[in-house]
Amino acid sequence: MAAVVDTMEPRMARPPVLSTSTPAAAPLPADHLLPEGLFDGPLPSSVNAQKLLGMSSAYLCHSLLDINTNGYVTPCELQHGLATIGLDLTDEQMDMLVERYDDAPRNGLFERNELLPLFDHLKLHCVVGSQKKVLRGAQRHLFFTKIGAVAGGRSIDDVKTEHELVKKLSTTCPQYLSYSLFDTNSNGFITGEELKSGLQALAKIEVTDEQINKLVEKYDDNKNGVLEPCEVIPMFDDITKYKSISALLNASEYERVYGACAKYLTYAAFEKDDEGFITPRELKSGLKELGKRLESEGLRFDLSDEEINVIVQKYDDNNNNVLEPEEVAEFIDDFFAADCSIDHVLATPRAVSSTEIIPWQVNHKLLTYSSEYLTHSLMDSNTNGYITGCELQSGLRALGVRMSDEQFEILAARYDDNRNGVFEREEIEPLFDDLKVHVLLCGYP
Repeated sequence: MAAVVDTMEPRMARPPVLSTSTPAAAPLPADHLLPEGLFDGPLPSSVNAQKLLGMSSAYLCHSLLDINTNGYVTPCELQHGLATIGLDLTDEQMDMLVERYDDAPRNGLFERNELLPLFDHLKLHCVVGSQKKVLRGAQRHLFFTKIGAVAGGRSIDDVKTEHELVKKLSTTCPQYLSYSLFDTNSNGFITGEELKSGLQALAKIEVTDEQINKLVEKYDDNKNGVLEPCEVIPMFDDITKYKSISALLNASEYERVYGACAKYLTYAAFEKDDEGFITPRELKSGLKELGKRLESEGLRFDLSDEEINVIVQKYDDNNNNVLEPEEVAEFIDDFFAADCSIDHVLATPRAVSSTEIIPWQVNHKLLTYSSEYLTHSLMDSNTNGYITGCELQSGLRALGVRMSDEQFEILAARYDDNRNGVFEREEIEPLFDDLKVHVLLCGYP
């Protein structure tokens, strides 16, 4: 492993850096995998799975790795920190991590935002035990989200201000923001009041006292009632990830997810003014652009104003008469599922309405117990080699996976491979694997 000299000297805060890049595409399923060849099978049995799964990735980065709080981690510090949770890696394996997670600028060091995906990927591998199962679970993630996501409820003004906040957080050095904009009296920490005024100054965003209190509680690792800069930076990272403060605060229950193709098309074909939402006029012109890209005969993309209004009404979850990127992405998902037929999309109702959604309150047993054990505990009650839909729904409910009858029917149709109306062991184990991956990708814990 290439040697990296760590002088232990704190780095100077960098000035604000503006980015001219276009919005990144949503992660592809393969983006959730550890480096190929890092582990041939499950994680070593020495790994403390309880510690790895029971803490957020942001907390693990802060508590295990950046001991001297200088804002970065050397490969040696990372190797030592992983060893404290029972994951002993060779120098060759550490080289794989440097190659995969040391993003631009490639300086041989790890910043916090580079290490968060590493812990996310370790958790995914830990709960299912193989890259193949992680990949399949990530592919099923969108399916679960589509039958269990929670609708928004933001006004156009809220969308604009939160979009502006995310843009500024993603294009400005977080250390610079922590010290210059929020810690106004330079006393080394940020109070709730300073956090509120700083967010307002940054993007003119109105944040309630209740939301501020929840943010402080969520990121105050040492529980002293205020936020140090090292605690504020993970908050900035998460606001950028979840695209809004309200979504971040509800991340334990849901995460808005949309496919990489859908998100790319949202920005490439529809998003013209960079306002954070798409108007009916932009949707109409964007569909024409999409038709040129697809070049498919027999399909129509030139819709009437009345048809555009039907689409907007159908996918506008928060009733603000525009479509936010995640709402457009859901339309595009349904569009491709309908073989690119606008007529079929217009004629088909959405699978689940937002009023029927039941947020999951996941029991830790879903992650800490193996899929084989969970399957056995369900199957062993009657020893007849299968379980009924009612038995499966009851077992999932005991694990905190609560669904409406309509949602469960959609799930049953997806996992009853032989279409015999009951579930055998080989059908249930993949379901538990996929549920584990889905829960972690939704931000657990």
